[in-house]
Amino acid sequence: AEYMGLQGEVRNAQDRYSTAASQLQGIRSERDLLRTKEKHYAEEKDRLLNERKVQAALMANIDSLKNALELNTCQQINRYQSTISVQQQNMDTLVKRLKEVENDKKKITKELETRLKEMVEKFDAECQAHRSVVSELARVTSQSASNEAQLQAKVAQLENSTKRGRNIWPVDTGTENGSNDKGGDLSGGSRQLGDGVGDVRELRQQLEGSLQQLDVAKREKEVNEQYKH
Repeated sequence: AEYMGLQGEVRNAQDRYSTAASQLQGIRSERDLLRTKEKHYAEEKDRLLNERKVQAALMANIDSLKNALELNTCQQINRYQSTISVQQQNMDTLVKRLKEVENDKKKITKELETRLKEMVEKFDAECQAHRSVVSELARVTSQSASNEAQLQAKVAQLENSTKRGRNIWPVDTGTENGSNDKGGDLSGGSRQLGDGVGDVRELRQQLEGSLQQLDVAKREKEVNEQYKH
């Protein structure tokens, strides 16, 4: 019975050993599996670390690019704003200058219109004066021609009177009555001669006055012609 008890204990011990050996094998398999997983996890960790480093480098580059882009954008905005400000000032200056030019144009146009109106009025007055001068010149010319004809007629009449006075002058002495008759004729001829001389003088004075008026009219006409040119 004691032997049987020992065999039972041995069998129990063997069972326990088998069980322990089996558990040990399972633990070893689990350990190997855990080591494999640990290695895999270490590799995965290294890969993740490398990826994190790459991502960090990329983020650093992105931040650098972002900062550079923001700086460039700010600089461009400042340049654009400065350019817009300068162009706005130039535009304001041009608008102001344009208004000044427009005002000057209106002022000059008004002055030119006023001067043109004055020149037209002056030209009309000069034309009227020119027509008056031409009319006066024609009148004076006609009057001068008439005075010249009258003067020639008076000169001819004076010459005829002089010839008649010579014809009635006695060559030899005659009777008293004849002398008296001839003296009367001589006195009449002398009076006619004196009247003719006076008429000639008057006509000559009228002719000189007409010539003076003609000269004045010619000078006024020349002045008007020079003014027109």
